[in-house]
Amino acid sequence: MSTPGKMILSAVFLFSLGCAGKAAEKLTSPLDFQPRQGITLEFESTEFLNGQPKYFYTTTIHPAQRGTLPGTTETVWQYAFEMTRTNLEGKRERFRALHYSRVNADVEASLGQRILEFNDKAVDLLMLHDDPYVDLRGPLLTGRQWEFMHSASVSVDSVKKPMIRYTKRVVNRGLTVEVPAGRFGDCILFSVEGVSLSTYPITCGQTREPRSFLMSGTMYYCPGLGNVKESSYERYGTPGRPDPACDVHHSERVLKSISKSKP
Repeated sequence: MSTPGKMILSAVFLFSLGCAGKAAEKLTSPLDFQPRQGITLEFESTEFLNGQPKYFYTTTIHPAQRGTLPGTTETVWQYAFEMTRTNLEGKRERFRALHYSRVNADVEASLGQRILEFNDKAVDLLMLHDDPYVDLRGPLLTGRQWEFMHSASVSVDSVKKPMIRYTKRVVNRGLTVEVPAGRFGDCILFSVEGVSLSTYPITCGQTREPRSFLMSGTMYYCPGLGNVKESSYERYGTPGRPDPACDVHHSERVLKSISKSKP
């Protein structure tokens, strides 16, 4: 996973990123959970393979700007961000990009990215989704869930962007969450599960046979900040039954700091 396109795998879940000060019971719109204007967010992530650290990430996300989605006339939100990935030997890869999101009172959907720089070299790599990742769908009430289809990059190189059926659900509301950046209230806990529509020949242990891609995770969204804490797992097996012989890819991400953006 040394190309900028594959590094997007670790960036795609960052953008469920404003409004603060409302009563908790009124915080039901995706607009309530966007980063408030004027702040820059820094995240730390760790990617694990079978419980052992593999990569470390730092990501800086700048305030949203309104812009046009490339190739269309649609006005969307765009976030400039930089990501650095470091392996256990200290080798670093860096890229700078724009992320495009469709955000309104009813939905937040990730539309894709445009990579502008990779390892200090200018590039122009547009990666838009044919099937957006639906981060949020209002009203964000406890028990609310929605399904969507999305073709996603995964950690196994031999599996090329499987089509996955996702189910996302509001588990609990009004929570207090503590991360390195601080302690935040009126947050929402979400769960997400994904199953590939097709199976793929995956070697696990001594066997190579068709297996489904299985994804699960949790994330906390806080008003005026977005997704401040997330845990996700990639496994292979049959729906509802991960094969214990297969590798487990796991990532943890937290909001490290909040700073005032430079004019």
